[in-house]
Amino acid sequence: MVVIPVMLKGDNVFIVKDKNVILFDTGTKKDIGIISKTFKDNGLKMTDISLIVVSHSHYHNVGNLNYFKSVTKAPILIHHLEADNLISGEPYLNRIDNFDGFLASFAKRSINFEPVKSDLEYSTDFDLTPYGVKGKVIHTPGHTSGYSSLFLANNQVICGEVIIKKMYSRHLSFPYFIDNKKELRKSYLKIMESSPTEIYSSHGGKISFELVKKSQHKLIK
Repeated sequence: MVVIPVMLKGDNVFIVKDKNVILFDTGTKKDIGIISKTFKDNGLKMTDISLIVVSHSHYHNVGNLNYFKSVTKAPILIHHLEADNLISGEPYLNRIDNFDGFLASFAKRSINFEPVKSDLEYSTDFDLTPYGVKGKVIHTPGHTSGYSSLFLANNQVICGEVIIKKMYSRHLSFPYFIDNKKELRKSYLKIMESSPTEIYSSHGGKISFELVKKSQHKLIK
């Protein structure tokens, strides 16, 4: 099993290649070229995608959902708490928890997007085995109420925005926007308790378990 990060200017997206291929988030419309090139560079085709996993309903995560659904015919999966946001095209507007969040609030999290209906919704764990990938989609709330992460069978976790690396800091932190800090701490601990060998962040790319562990005292204080 291989995790292929697609490094974008906004949130990164991730390609998971096992027996089949899963796409985690879709970026914005201007990112299509980079995502397409990454598929080609890795000997993959868009039509190899068996499932599109949505971490949460912010513009820069769902901007290409309709495009990928049309091209790949793959189903879209999202946690049930955010499925209505996709249908309305209105983002999940979480609270601004700190000054960094205030500054980041001028970004595109509040922009509406092209409405799309999810094909699959889940509430607890979602088994990926039927889609050709050994692992699960697990509810990791805190950034938003319906946030999703990928826990893969090879001990890798795609945490998305549960843990991020801010551009100006050497340290890891929680995201700029936090809906519920108590739930976010629980989600962080859920990731750490799985003792992953590698963690993939939407802001920071691949991060070692050791580095995340070093930041634990700052994250759960």
